[in-house]
Amino acid sequence: MDSLRIELARVGLDIDGPKVSIPTAPRPSDMNGFRSRGVYGNLLSHLSILEGALADNLESVLILEDDAIFRHSFNKMQKDIAESRTQCASVPDNITLSLSAAGITK
Repeated sequence: MDSLRIELARVGLDIDGPKVSIPTAPRPSDMNGFRSRGVYGNLLSHLSILEGALADNLESVLILEDDAIFRHSFNKMQKDIAESRTQCASVPDNITLSLSAAGITK
């Protein structure tokens, strides 16, 4: 998790922030038609995050994998997005970041 913390800090995101949640990775007992339990667990993890966002009436959610690596151009894109948000009065403040970690092997 330290490498993810460093990577997120590099682009101005705080993994320990109040809007960040790190869900427990599901551990399915079978592959349920997917190529591995890890792929199926990843789907279940993302689905759970999206269901929670819907239940909390969130209008925006950012889901990242635990091994996310940002391109150097992301910093500029992030600044452009932030500037666009400040120019639009109707953009909601209830944006959440959720990290997904489904490190399950066969």
